[in-house]
Amino acid sequence: MEHKRGIIFTVLLVSFFYCFLVYESNFHGPDEPIYFSYIASIVEDGDLNVANQMYRSGERFAVSPANNIPDFHNHAGVVLWAPFYLYGKLIYRTAAHLALAPVTEAGFRETVTCALSFSTVLFGFIALMLTFFFCRAFFSSRVSFFATAVLFLGTPFFHTMLVDTGNPNMMGVVLSVLSLWYCLCLEGERKLPWFLYGAFFSVCVAIKTEFWFQLLFIVPFFAWGIFLRKSSWRGPLYFIMGLIPLLALGTLNNAIKYGTLHSGEASLFNPKNFYFFEQNFSPYRGFFYTSPVFYLCILGLVLALISARRYFRGAPEKKITDDLLFSMLGLYLCGKIFLLSFRYAWGGGTPGARILLTEFPVFVLLFARVFRGQRLRFKVLICAVSGLCIFWNWLVIAEYMSGADIKNLGDVFSLPARCASFRHLFGLIFAVKGSLAFRLICGAPLLALAAACIWRIPGFAALFSVRDPQLRARLLLRATATVTLVISIGYAWITGMNVVNNGRNTRELKDRGFFRNAEVVTRSRFERHENAGSLEEIIVYYKLRGDQGKVSQLKKLKRQLEKR
Repeated sequence: MEHKRGIIFTVLLVSFFYCFLVYESNFHGPDEPIYFSYIASIVEDGDLNVANQMYRSGERFAVSPANNIPDFHNHAGVVLWAPFYLYGKLIYRTAAHLALAPVTEAGFRETVTCALSFSTVLFGFIALMLTFFFCRAFFSSRVSFFATAVLFLGTPFFHTMLVDTGNPNMMGVVLSVLSLWYCLCLEGERKLPWFLYGAFFSVCVAIKTEFWFQLLFIVPFFAWGIFLRKSSWRGPLYFIMGLIPLLALGTLNNAIKYGTLHSGEASLFNPKNFYFFEQNFSPYRGFFYTSPVFYLCILGLVLALISARRYFRGAPEKKITDDLLFSMLGLYLCGKIFLLSFRYAWGGGTPGARILLTEFPVFVLLFARVFRGQRLRFKVLICAVSGLCIFWNWLVIAEYMSGADIKNLGDVFSLPARCASFRHLFGLIFAVKGSLAFRLICGAPLLALAAACIWRIPGFAALFSVRDPQLRARLLLRATATVTLVISIGYAWITGMNVVNNGRNTRELKDRGFFRNAEVVTRSRFERHENAGSLEEIIVYYKLRGDQGKVSQLKKLKRQLEKR
Protein backbone atom coordinates (compact mmCIF):
# COMPACT_ATOMS: atom_id res chain seq x y z
CA MET A 1 0.00 0.00 0.00
CA GLU A 2 2.81 2.40 0.94
CA HIS A 3 4.66 1.45 -2.26
CA LYS A 4 1.58 2.29 -4.34
CA ARG A 5 1.11 5.56 -2.49
CA GLY A 6 4.76 6.43 -3.14
CA ILE A 7 4.36 5.85 -6.89
CA ILE A 8 1.21 7.98 -7.04
CA PHE A 9 2.92 10.72 -5.01
CA THR A 10 5.92 10.74 -7.36
CA VAL A 11 3.77 10.90 -10.52
CA LEU A 12 1.64 13.72 -9.15
CA LEU A 13 4.65 15.65 -7.90
CA VAL A 14 6.39 15.38 -11.29
CA SER A 15 3.17 16.52 -12.99
CA PHE A 16 2.90 19.47 -10.64
CA PHE A 17 6.56 20.38 -11.17
CA TYR A 18 5.91 20.43 -14.91
CA CYS A 19 3.00 22.82 -14.36
CA PHE A 20 5.30 24.89 -12.13
CA LEU A 21 7.82 25.24 -14.95
CA VAL A 22 5.38 26.25 -17.68
CA TYR A 23 2.68 28.36 -15.98
CA GLU A 24 2.39 32.05 -16.84
CA SER A 25 3.71 34.02 -13.89
CA ASN A 26 2.33 37.47 -14.81
CA PHE A 27 -1.12 36.95 -13.20
CA HIS A 28 -2.71 37.90 -16.50
CA GLY A 29 -6.38 37.38 -17.33
CA PRO A 30 -9.34 38.94 -19.14
CA ASP A 31 -10.45 40.68 -15.92
CA GLU A 32 -7.07 42.05 -14.96
CA PRO A 33 -5.79 44.29 -13.48
CA ILE A 34 -8.81 44.31 -11.17
CA TYR A 35 -7.98 41.26 -9.02
CA PHE A 36 -4.35 42.27 -8.56
CA SER A 37 -5.54 45.76 -7.67
CA TYR A 38 -7.90 44.47 -4.99
CA ILE A 39 -5.11 42.35 -3.46
CA ALA A 40 -2.56 45.18 -3.53
CA SER A 41 -5.11 47.65 -2.17
CA ILE A 42 -6.05 45.58 0.89
CA VAL A 43 -2.41 44.69 1.66
CA GLU A 44 -0.83 48.08 1.00
CA ASP A 45 -3.67 50.52 1.78
CA GLY A 46 -5.98 48.49 4.00
CA ASP A 47 -9.08 49.19 1.89
CA LEU A 48 -10.90 47.98 -1.22
CA ASN A 49 -10.78 51.21 -3.22
CA VAL A 50 -8.57 50.31 -6.19
CA ALA A 51 -8.50 53.76 -7.79
CA ASN A 52 -4.83 54.43 -6.93
CA GLN A 53 -3.86 50.89 -7.96
CA MET A 54 -5.49 51.11 -11.40
CA TYR A 55 -4.95 54.77 -12.33
CA ARG A 56 -2.52 57.62 -11.89
CA SER A 57 -3.27 60.97 -10.35
CA GLY A 58 -5.08 63.27 -12.78
CA GLU A 59 -6.11 60.52 -15.21
CA ARG A 60 -9.67 60.50 -16.51
CA PHE A 61 -11.69 57.57 -15.16
CA ALA A 62 -15.13 56.88 -13.73
CA VAL A 63 -15.82 56.76 -9.99
CA SER A 64 -18.91 56.22 -7.89
CA PRO A 65 -20.31 59.02 -5.68
CA ALA A 66 -18.11 57.52 -2.94
CA ASN A 67 -15.01 58.09 -5.15
CA ASN A 68 -14.45 54.32 -5.44
CA ILE A 69 -14.06 52.43 -8.70
CA PRO A 70 -17.57 51.03 -9.44
CA ASP A 71 -16.33 47.56 -10.35
CA PHE A 72 -18.62 44.52 -10.17
CA HIS A 73 -16.00 41.77 -9.74
CA ASN A 74 -15.95 39.79 -6.50
CA HIS A 75 -13.22 40.72 -4.04
CA ALA A 76 -13.56 38.02 -1.35
CA GLY A 77 -10.93 35.93 -3.14
CA VAL A 78 -8.44 38.41 -1.67
CA VAL A 79 -8.64 36.36 1.55
CA LEU A 80 -6.97 33.42 -0.22
CA TRP A 81 -4.71 35.52 -2.45
CA ALA A 82 -3.31 37.88 0.20
CA PRO A 83 -1.01 35.25 1.81
CA PHE A 84 0.60 34.61 -1.60
CA TYR A 85 1.01 38.37 -2.16
CA LEU A 86 2.67 38.71 1.26
CA TYR A 87 4.83 35.70 0.49
CA GLY A 88 5.99 37.31 -2.77
CA LYS A 89 6.70 40.53 -0.92
CA LEU A 90 8.77 38.66 1.67
CA ILE A 91 10.72 36.81 -1.04
CA TYR A 92 11.55 40.08 -2.81
CA ARG A 93 12.71 41.80 0.38
CA THR A 94 14.81 38.79 1.37
CA ALA A 95 16.32 38.60 -2.12
CA ALA A 96 17.12 42.32 -2.01
CA HIS A 97 18.83 41.87 1.36
CA LEU A 98 20.84 38.87 0.08
CA ALA A 99 21.49 40.52 -3.32
CA LEU A 100 19.93 37.64 -5.29
CA ALA A 101 20.13 39.03 -8.81
CA PRO A 102 17.51 36.80 -10.51
CA VAL A 103 14.82 38.18 -8.19
CA THR A 104 15.94 41.80 -7.84
CA GLU A 105 16.39 42.15 -11.60
CA ALA A 106 12.89 40.80 -12.20
CA GLY A 107 11.45 43.40 -9.82
CA PHE A 108 8.86 43.56 -7.06
CA ARG A 109 5.72 43.25 -9.21
CA GLU A 110 7.04 40.26 -11.16
CA THR A 111 7.94 38.48 -7.91
CA VAL A 112 4.51 39.08 -6.40
CA THR A 113 2.60 38.11 -9.55
CA CYS A 114 4.71 34.94 -9.79
CA ALA A 115 3.50 33.93 -6.31
CA LEU A 116 -0.11 34.87 -7.10
CA SER A 117 -0.07 32.92 -10.35
CA PHE A 118 1.31 29.93 -8.48
CA SER A 119 -1.79 30.04 -6.26
CA THR A 120 -3.94 29.52 -9.36
CA VAL A 121 -1.91 26.45 -10.33
CA LEU A 122 -2.11 25.09 -6.77
CA PHE A 123 -5.88 25.61 -6.49
CA GLY A 124 -6.30 24.10 -9.95
CA PHE A 125 -4.35 21.00 -8.94
CA ILE A 126 -6.41 20.61 -5.76
CA ALA A 127 -9.57 21.08 -7.83
CA LEU A 128 -8.57 18.24 -10.16
CA MET A 129 -7.84 15.90 -7.24
CA LEU A 130 -11.13 16.69 -5.49
CA THR A 131 -13.06 16.29 -8.73
CA PHE A 132 -11.46 12.89 -9.30
CA PHE A 133 -12.43 11.72 -5.81
CA PHE A 134 -15.94 13.16 -6.22
CA CYS A 135 -16.39 11.23 -9.46
CA ARG A 136 -14.89 8.08 -7.91
CA ALA A 137 -17.70 8.07 -5.34
CA PHE A 138 -19.95 7.00 -8.25
CA PHE A 139 -17.63 5.39 -10.83
CA SER A 140 -14.46 3.30 -11.00
CA SER A 141 -11.04 4.90 -10.53
CA ARG A 142 -10.19 4.32 -14.20
CA VAL A 143 -13.32 6.00 -15.53
CA SER A 144 -13.00 8.83 -13.00
CA PHE A 145 -9.39 9.52 -13.95
CA PHE A 146 -10.17 9.45 -17.68
CA ALA A 147 -13.22 11.71 -17.29
CA THR A 148 -11.27 14.24 -15.19
CA ALA A 149 -8.34 14.24 -17.64
CA VAL A 150 -10.55 14.66 -20.73
CA LEU A 151 -12.50 17.56 -19.22
CA PHE A 152 -9.23 19.15 -18.06
CA LEU A 153 -7.75 19.02 -21.57
CA GLY A 154 -10.98 19.37 -23.54
CA THR A 155 -12.25 22.59 -21.92
CA PRO A 156 -10.72 26.00 -21.08
CA PHE A 157 -9.71 24.57 -17.68
CA PHE A 158 -6.07 23.96 -18.63
CA HIS A 159 -5.80 27.40 -20.26
CA THR A 160 -7.31 29.13 -17.23
CA MET A 161 -5.03 27.21 -14.87
CA LEU A 162 -1.73 27.63 -16.73
CA VAL A 163 -2.04 30.65 -19.05
CA ASP A 164 -4.70 33.14 -17.88
CA THR A 165 -3.70 32.72 -14.26
CA GLY A 166 -5.22 35.99 -12.99
CA ASN A 167 -8.63 34.55 -12.11
CA PRO A 168 -10.62 33.06 -9.20
CA ASN A 169 -12.01 30.16 -11.27
CA MET A 170 -9.74 27.51 -9.77
CA MET A 171 -10.84 28.55 -6.28
CA GLY A 172 -14.40 28.30 -7.60
CA VAL A 173 -13.96 24.69 -8.75
CA VAL A 174 -12.53 23.64 -5.37
CA LEU A 175 -15.47 25.24 -3.56
CA SER A 176 -17.95 23.82 -6.08
CA VAL A 177 -16.85 20.21 -5.47
CA LEU A 178 -17.06 20.68 -1.70
CA SER A 179 -20.43 22.44 -1.95
CA LEU A 180 -22.04 19.73 -4.08
CA TRP A 181 -20.65 16.89 -1.97
CA TYR A 182 -21.69 18.58 1.28
CA CYS A 183 -25.20 19.01 -0.12
CA LEU A 184 -25.39 15.30 -0.95
CA CYS A 185 -24.22 14.35 2.56
CA LEU A 186 -26.77 16.49 4.42
CA GLU A 187 -29.45 13.83 4.35
CA GLY A 188 -30.71 13.15 7.87
CA GLU A 189 -28.49 15.83 9.45
CA ARG A 190 -29.74 18.29 12.03
CA LYS A 191 -29.53 22.06 12.37
CA LEU A 192 -25.74 22.68 12.82
CA PRO A 193 -24.64 21.01 9.54
CA TRP A 194 -27.39 22.89 7.66
CA PHE A 195 -26.36 26.22 9.20
CA LEU A 196 -22.72 25.49 8.39
CA TYR A 197 -23.64 24.66 4.79
CA GLY A 198 -25.40 28.03 4.50
CA ALA A 199 -22.30 29.76 5.87
CA PHE A 200 -20.05 27.78 3.51
CA PHE A 201 -22.29 28.57 0.54
CA SER A 202 -22.13 32.29 1.40
CA VAL A 203 -18.34 31.96 1.23
CA CYS A 204 -18.70 30.47 -2.27
CA VAL A 205 -20.98 33.32 -3.36
CA ALA A 206 -18.64 35.95 -1.91
CA ILE A 207 -15.75 34.57 -3.98
CA LYS A 208 -17.78 33.94 -7.16
CA THR A 209 -21.28 35.38 -7.51
CA GLU A 210 -22.24 32.79 -10.11
CA PHE A 211 -22.59 30.25 -7.29
CA TRP A 212 -26.14 31.58 -6.98
CA PHE A 213 -26.89 29.44 -10.03
CA GLN A 214 -26.12 26.36 -7.93
CA LEU A 215 -29.41 26.97 -6.14
CA LEU A 216 -30.99 25.53 -9.29
CA PHE A 217 -29.74 22.20 -7.95
CA ILE A 218 -29.75 22.78 -4.19
CA VAL A 219 -33.38 23.92 -3.90
CA PRO A 220 -34.89 20.95 -5.84
CA PHE A 221 -32.57 18.58 -3.99
CA PHE A 222 -33.70 19.95 -0.63
CA ALA A 223 -37.34 19.80 -1.71
CA TRP A 224 -36.93 16.18 -2.87
CA GLY A 225 -35.37 15.20 0.45
CA ILE A 226 -38.23 16.82 2.38
CA PHE A 227 -40.78 15.12 0.11
CA LEU A 228 -39.20 11.74 0.83
CA ARG A 229 -39.04 12.63 4.55
CA LYS A 230 -35.29 12.11 4.58
CA SER A 231 -34.77 15.72 5.67
CA SER A 232 -36.68 18.13 7.87
CA TRP A 233 -38.23 21.30 6.49
CA ARG A 234 -36.33 23.15 9.22
CA GLY A 235 -33.00 22.33 7.55
CA PRO A 236 -33.38 24.87 4.72
CA LEU A 237 -34.31 27.52 7.29
CA TYR A 238 -30.98 26.97 9.07
CA PHE A 239 -29.29 27.04 5.66
CA ILE A 240 -30.77 30.50 5.01
CA MET A 241 -29.71 31.68 8.46
CA GLY A 242 -26.16 30.55 7.70
CA LEU A 243 -26.12 32.68 4.55
CA ILE A 244 -26.81 35.95 6.33
CA PRO A 245 -23.55 36.95 8.13
CA LEU A 246 -21.15 36.88 5.18
CA LEU A 247 -23.73 38.24 2.72
CA ALA A 248 -24.24 41.15 5.11
CA LEU A 249 -20.49 41.86 5.05
CA GLY A 250 -20.51 41.74 1.24
CA THR A 251 -23.46 44.13 1.11
CA LEU A 252 -21.62 46.51 3.44
CA ASN A 253 -18.49 46.49 1.25
CA ASN A 254 -20.59 47.12 -1.86
CA ALA A 255 -22.40 49.99 -0.14
CA ILE A 256 -19.02 51.56 0.70
CA LYS A 257 -17.85 51.08 -2.90
CA TYR A 258 -20.96 52.32 -4.70
CA GLY A 259 -22.25 54.77 -2.11
CA THR A 260 -25.60 52.98 -2.39
CA LEU A 261 -27.09 49.49 -2.40
CA HIS A 262 -26.29 48.00 -5.78
CA SER A 263 -25.65 44.62 -7.43
CA GLY A 264 -23.12 45.03 -10.21
CA GLU A 265 -23.41 41.45 -11.49
CA ALA A 266 -27.18 41.76 -12.03
CA SER A 267 -26.56 44.77 -14.29
CA LEU A 268 -24.67 42.57 -16.77
CA PHE A 269 -27.90 40.79 -17.73
CA ASN A 270 -30.18 42.21 -20.38
CA PRO A 271 -33.61 40.58 -20.97
CA LYS A 272 -33.81 42.21 -24.43
CA ASN A 273 -30.92 40.09 -25.72
CA PHE A 274 -31.13 36.32 -26.02
CA TYR A 275 -27.95 34.68 -27.28
CA PHE A 276 -28.64 31.01 -26.57
CA PHE A 277 -27.64 29.77 -30.02
CA GLU A 278 -24.68 32.13 -30.45
CA GLN A 279 -23.43 31.57 -26.92
CA ASN A 280 -23.33 27.80 -27.37
CA PHE A 281 -22.72 27.10 -31.04
CA SER A 282 -21.27 30.16 -32.79
CA PRO A 283 -17.70 29.90 -34.17
CA TYR A 284 -16.87 32.95 -32.07
CA ARG A 285 -16.09 31.39 -28.67
CA GLY A 286 -19.31 29.39 -28.44
CA PHE A 287 -19.29 26.94 -25.53
CA PHE A 288 -19.94 23.81 -27.58
CA TYR A 289 -17.99 25.03 -30.61
CA THR A 290 -14.85 25.58 -28.54
CA SER A 291 -15.26 22.47 -26.38
CA PRO A 292 -17.22 19.79 -28.30
CA VAL A 293 -16.59 17.37 -25.41
CA PHE A 294 -19.70 19.04 -23.92
CA TYR A 295 -21.78 17.08 -26.45
CA LEU A 296 -20.60 13.88 -24.77
CA CYS A 297 -21.61 15.35 -21.41
CA ILE A 298 -25.08 16.06 -22.80
CA LEU A 299 -25.19 12.45 -24.01
CA GLY A 300 -24.47 11.42 -20.42
CA LEU A 301 -27.35 13.60 -19.23
CA VAL A 302 -29.72 12.01 -21.78
CA LEU A 303 -28.70 8.51 -20.69
CA ALA A 304 -29.19 9.48 -17.03
CA LEU A 305 -32.65 10.93 -17.75
CA ILE A 306 -33.73 7.79 -19.59
CA SER A 307 -32.53 5.58 -16.75
CA ALA A 308 -33.93 7.84 -14.00
CA ARG A 309 -37.48 7.21 -15.24
CA ARG A 310 -37.21 3.74 -13.75
CA TYR A 311 -36.87 5.28 -10.28
CA PHE A 312 -40.50 6.38 -10.43
CA ARG A 313 -41.51 2.88 -11.47
CA GLY A 314 -40.28 1.41 -8.21
CA ALA A 315 -36.65 0.54 -9.07
CA PRO A 316 -34.61 2.25 -6.32
CA GLU A 317 -31.28 0.54 -7.07
CA LYS A 318 -28.17 2.65 -6.41
CA LYS A 319 -27.39 3.13 -10.11
CA ILE A 320 -30.94 4.34 -10.76
CA THR A 321 -30.76 6.68 -7.75
CA ASP A 322 -27.40 7.97 -9.03
CA ASP A 323 -28.96 8.65 -12.43
CA LEU A 324 -31.70 10.68 -10.75
CA LEU A 325 -28.97 12.74 -9.09
CA PHE A 326 -27.04 13.15 -12.37
CA SER A 327 -30.27 14.27 -14.03
CA MET A 328 -30.83 16.95 -11.41
CA LEU A 329 -27.23 18.15 -11.77
CA GLY A 330 -27.47 18.16 -15.56
CA LEU A 331 -30.72 20.11 -15.53
CA TYR A 332 -29.18 22.67 -13.18
CA LEU A 333 -26.32 23.03 -15.67
CA CYS A 334 -28.78 23.50 -18.55
CA GLY A 335 -30.68 26.08 -16.49
CA LYS A 336 -27.52 28.09 -15.93
CA ILE A 337 -26.62 28.01 -19.63
CA PHE A 338 -30.14 29.19 -20.50
CA LEU A 339 -30.06 32.09 -18.03
CA LEU A 340 -26.60 33.15 -19.19
CA SER A 341 -28.08 33.68 -22.64
CA PHE A 342 -29.67 36.92 -21.38
CA ARG A 343 -26.51 39.00 -21.38
CA TYR A 344 -25.03 41.88 -23.32
CA ALA A 345 -22.45 39.51 -24.81
CA TRP A 346 -21.17 35.95 -24.60
CA GLY A 347 -17.52 36.32 -25.66
CA GLY A 348 -16.17 38.06 -22.58
CA GLY A 349 -12.57 38.22 -23.78
CA THR A 350 -12.07 34.54 -23.04
CA PRO A 351 -12.04 31.29 -25.03
CA GLY A 352 -15.23 29.30 -24.68
CA ALA A 353 -16.98 28.34 -21.48
CA ARG A 354 -14.82 29.94 -18.81
CA ILE A 355 -18.00 30.98 -17.02
CA LEU A 356 -19.01 27.30 -16.75
CA LEU A 357 -15.80 26.17 -15.03
CA THR A 358 -17.58 26.28 -11.67
CA GLU A 359 -19.64 23.36 -13.02
CA PHE A 360 -16.50 21.39 -13.92
CA PRO A 361 -17.35 18.52 -11.49
CA VAL A 362 -20.84 18.28 -13.00
CA PHE A 363 -19.40 17.94 -16.51
CA VAL A 364 -17.01 15.23 -15.26
CA LEU A 365 -19.87 13.22 -13.73
CA LEU A 366 -22.00 13.48 -16.87
CA PHE A 367 -19.06 12.49 -19.08
CA ALA A 368 -18.30 9.48 -16.85
CA ARG A 369 -21.96 8.46 -17.03
CA VAL A 370 -21.55 7.78 -20.77
CA PHE A 371 -19.35 4.74 -19.96
CA ARG A 372 -21.74 3.05 -17.53
CA GLY A 373 -23.19 -0.20 -18.86
CA GLN A 374 -21.66 0.19 -22.34
CA ARG A 375 -19.89 -2.39 -24.50
CA LEU A 376 -16.16 -2.26 -25.12
CA ARG A 377 -16.55 -1.08 -28.73
CA PHE A 378 -18.66 1.86 -27.65
CA LYS A 379 -16.14 2.78 -24.94
CA VAL A 380 -13.29 2.69 -27.46
CA LEU A 381 -15.33 4.92 -29.78
CA ILE A 382 -15.94 7.43 -26.95
CA CYS A 383 -12.22 7.47 -26.18
CA ALA A 384 -11.40 8.18 -29.83
CA VAL A 385 -14.02 10.94 -30.06
CA SER A 386 -12.68 12.42 -26.81
CA GLY A 387 -9.23 12.67 -28.39
CA LEU A 388 -10.68 14.56 -31.37
CA CYS A 389 -12.57 16.87 -28.99
CA ILE A 390 -9.35 17.67 -27.13
CA PHE A 391 -7.56 18.40 -30.40
CA TRP A 392 -10.33 20.77 -31.51
CA ASN A 393 -10.46 22.53 -28.13
CA TRP A 394 -6.71 23.14 -28.25
CA LEU A 395 -6.95 24.41 -31.83
CA VAL A 396 -9.69 26.94 -31.06
CA ILE A 397 -7.90 28.15 -27.93
CA ALA A 398 -4.67 28.48 -29.94
CA GLU A 399 -6.58 30.61 -32.47
CA TYR A 400 -7.94 32.73 -29.64
CA MET A 401 -4.42 33.30 -28.35
CA SER A 402 -3.16 34.32 -31.80
CA GLY A 403 -6.21 36.47 -32.64
CA ALA A 404 -7.07 34.20 -35.57
CA ASP A 405 -10.53 33.38 -34.19
CA ILE A 406 -11.75 36.85 -35.23
CA LYS A 407 -10.07 36.67 -38.65
CA ASN A 408 -11.54 33.24 -39.36
CA LEU A 409 -15.08 34.64 -39.14
CA GLY A 410 -14.68 36.52 -42.38
CA ASP A 411 -13.20 33.70 -44.46
CA VAL A 412 -12.85 29.93 -44.71
CA PHE A 413 -9.48 28.33 -43.98
CA SER A 414 -8.36 24.73 -44.35
CA LEU A 415 -7.57 22.71 -41.25
CA PRO A 416 -3.78 22.59 -41.98
CA ALA A 417 -3.76 26.38 -42.33
CA ARG A 418 -5.61 26.77 -39.05
CA CYS A 419 -3.17 24.44 -37.29
CA ALA A 420 -0.47 27.09 -37.72
CA SER A 421 -1.95 28.76 -34.63
CA PHE A 422 -0.74 25.86 -32.48
CA ARG A 423 2.68 27.46 -32.21
CA HIS A 424 1.19 30.21 -30.01
CA LEU A 425 -0.25 27.65 -27.60
CA PHE A 426 2.67 25.22 -27.63
CA GLY A 427 5.08 28.09 -27.06
CA LEU A 428 3.32 28.72 -23.76
CA ILE A 429 2.60 25.27 -22.38
CA PHE A 430 5.77 23.49 -23.53
CA ALA A 431 8.38 26.07 -22.54
CA VAL A 432 9.83 27.37 -19.28
CA LYS A 433 8.77 30.99 -18.76
CA GLY A 434 11.49 33.51 -18.02
CA SER A 435 14.47 32.77 -15.80
CA LEU A 436 14.48 29.28 -14.30
CA ALA A 437 16.63 30.55 -11.41
CA PHE A 438 14.05 33.25 -10.62
CA ARG A 439 11.22 30.74 -10.73
CA LEU A 440 13.03 28.28 -8.45
CA ILE A 441 14.01 30.93 -5.90
CA CYS A 442 10.45 32.24 -5.73
CA GLY A 443 8.81 28.87 -5.82
CA ALA A 444 10.92 26.48 -3.72
CA PRO A 445 8.88 26.95 -0.49
CA LEU A 446 5.65 26.87 -2.51
CA LEU A 447 6.71 23.60 -4.11
CA ALA A 448 7.15 22.20 -0.61
CA LEU A 449 3.61 23.35 0.18
CA ALA A 450 2.34 21.61 -2.96
CA ALA A 451 4.20 18.43 -2.05
CA ALA A 452 2.54 18.49 1.38
CA CYS A 453 -0.89 18.86 -0.26
CA ILE A 454 -0.19 15.96 -2.61
CA TRP A 455 1.05 13.78 0.27
CA ARG A 456 -2.23 14.46 2.06
CA ILE A 457 -4.22 12.93 -0.79
CA PRO A 458 -5.54 10.10 1.42
CA GLY A 459 -7.07 12.78 3.63
CA PHE A 460 -8.81 14.33 0.62
CA ALA A 461 -9.95 10.90 -0.53
CA ALA A 462 -11.48 10.10 2.86
CA LEU A 463 -13.99 12.93 2.41
CA PHE A 464 -15.50 11.00 -0.49
CA SER A 465 -14.62 7.34 0.04
CA VAL A 466 -15.43 6.52 3.68
CA ARG A 467 -18.30 4.01 3.60
CA ASP A 468 -19.80 4.95 6.97
CA PRO A 469 -22.16 7.90 6.19
CA GLN A 470 -21.92 9.33 9.70
CA LEU A 471 -18.10 9.24 9.76
CA ARG A 472 -17.94 10.70 6.26
CA ALA A 473 -20.33 13.49 7.28
CA ARG A 474 -18.18 14.29 10.32
CA LEU A 475 -15.00 14.45 8.21
CA LEU A 476 -16.70 16.68 5.67
CA LEU A 477 -18.14 18.83 8.45
CA ARG A 478 -14.66 19.41 9.87
CA ALA A 479 -13.15 20.20 6.46
CA THR A 480 -15.85 22.67 5.41
CA ALA A 481 -16.02 24.18 8.90
CA THR A 482 -12.28 24.90 8.70
CA VAL A 483 -12.54 26.45 5.23
CA THR A 484 -15.61 28.48 6.22
CA LEU A 485 -14.07 29.71 9.48
CA VAL A 486 -10.75 30.75 7.89
CA ILE A 487 -12.35 32.60 4.97
CA SER A 488 -15.10 34.16 7.10
CA ILE A 489 -12.64 35.50 9.68
CA GLY A 490 -10.40 36.77 6.88
CA TYR A 491 -13.27 38.47 5.08
CA ALA A 492 -14.56 40.01 8.33
CA TRP A 493 -11.06 41.37 8.96
CA ILE A 494 -10.88 42.81 5.42
CA THR A 495 -14.34 44.36 5.82
CA GLY A 496 -13.29 45.94 9.12
CA MET A 497 -10.18 47.44 7.51
CA ASN A 498 -12.26 48.69 4.58
CA VAL A 499 -14.77 50.35 6.91
CA VAL A 500 -11.98 52.08 8.86
CA ASN A 501 -9.66 53.04 6.02
CA ASN A 502 -11.70 53.49 2.84
CA GLY A 503 -13.18 56.90 3.62
CA ARG A 504 -9.97 58.25 5.14
CA ASN A 505 -7.74 57.08 2.29
CA THR A 506 -10.19 58.36 -0.31
CA ARG A 507 -10.29 61.82 1.32
CA GLU A 508 -6.48 61.94 1.34
CA LEU A 509 -6.39 61.09 -2.37
CA LYS A 510 -9.01 63.72 -3.08
CA ASP A 511 -7.09 66.37 -1.11
CA ARG A 512 -4.00 65.60 -3.22
CA GLY A 513 -5.99 66.15 -6.42
CA PHE A 514 -6.00 62.50 -7.43
CA PHE A 515 -9.65 62.67 -8.60
CA ARG A 516 -9.46 66.11 -10.26
CA ASN A 517 -10.28 64.70 -13.71
CA ALA A 518 -12.39 61.76 -12.55
CA GLU A 519 -16.00 61.52 -13.71
CA VAL A 520 -18.53 60.80 -10.95
CA VAL A 521 -21.13 58.46 -12.43
CA THR A 522 -24.58 57.57 -11.13
CA ARG A 523 -25.94 54.12 -10.39
CA SER A 524 -27.36 53.61 -13.90
CA ARG A 525 -23.87 54.07 -15.38
CA PHE A 526 -21.76 51.96 -13.04
CA GLU A 527 -21.46 49.06 -15.52
CA ARG A 528 -21.78 51.20 -18.66
CA HIS A 529 -18.15 50.78 -19.72
CA GLU A 530 -18.26 47.00 -19.21
CA ASN A 531 -21.52 46.52 -21.12
CA ALA A 532 -20.59 48.95 -23.91
CA GLY A 533 -17.30 47.09 -24.40
CA SER A 534 -19.16 43.79 -24.54
CA LEU A 535 -21.55 45.16 -27.14
CA GLU A 536 -18.66 46.45 -29.25
CA GLU A 537 -17.15 42.96 -29.25
CA ILE A 538 -20.41 41.43 -30.46
CA ILE A 539 -20.96 44.17 -33.05
CA VAL A 540 -17.62 43.21 -34.63
CA TYR A 541 -18.77 39.56 -34.68
CA TYR A 542 -22.03 40.35 -36.49
CA LYS A 543 -20.25 42.69 -38.93
CA LEU A 544 -17.92 39.88 -39.96
CA ARG A 545 -20.93 37.55 -40.26
CA GLY A 546 -22.66 40.08 -42.52
CA ASP A 547 -25.75 40.49 -40.29
CA GLN A 548 -26.36 44.22 -40.70
CA GLY A 549 -29.77 44.06 -39.03
CA LYS A 550 -28.24 42.77 -35.81
CA VAL A 551 -25.42 45.33 -36.08
CA SER A 552 -27.94 48.19 -36.27
CA GLN A 553 -29.90 46.81 -33.32
CA LEU A 554 -26.81 46.49 -31.13
CA LYS A 555 -25.51 49.93 -32.08
CA LYS A 556 -28.83 51.40 -31.02
CA LEU A 557 -28.62 49.56 -27.70
CA LYS A 558 -25.07 50.83 -27.22
CA ARG A 559 -26.16 54.44 -27.84
CA GLN A 560 -28.92 53.99 -25.24
CA LEU A 561 -26.34 52.77 -22.74
CA GLU A 562 -24.04 55.72 -23.41
CA LYS A 563 -26.88 58.23 -22.93
CA ARG A 564 -27.69 57.05 -19.42
